[in-house]
Amino acid sequence: MNIGSSPSPASQSFTASIDITRTALEMQQTLSGPDGDLQRTLLVDAVEVNIQIDGAFANRVLQDSTEQQMNAAFAAAGMDTKVESLVQSGMDFSPGATTHSASSIFLPVFLVRIKAIMANRMDRPRWPVLQK
Repeated sequence: MNIGSSPSPASQSFTASIDITRTALEMQQTLSGPDGDLQRTLLVDAVEVNIQIDGAFANRVLQDSTEQQMNAAFAAAGMDTKVESLVQSGMDFSPGATTHSASSIFLPVFLVRIKAIMANRMDRPRWPVLQK
């Protein structure tokens, strides 16, 4: 059974498929006891379930869910912003771009702070001066 398909009849890619197979097995069992061996037949039902989900579909569901949560968070913070408008703005929100913008903001502040700390330390003697 296929669940959903692409709207284009040319591609016919599936969204998800579930394949369920039921098999009835007949097994022989031998039981040994003080009165001898006893054989009996067991009927066993086996059910095999195979589920396949298209990766692009799963990513789209995950992205839609994340987008809804982000929009709710923006609204709760009182911001008039939506994920769609951010994406349409052309800004790069990839991890690399986010790291670059964060480092361009914080690295200069960090370097100024380190210089101030080092200058303060250079004013003090490194080793205790022994007085005679």
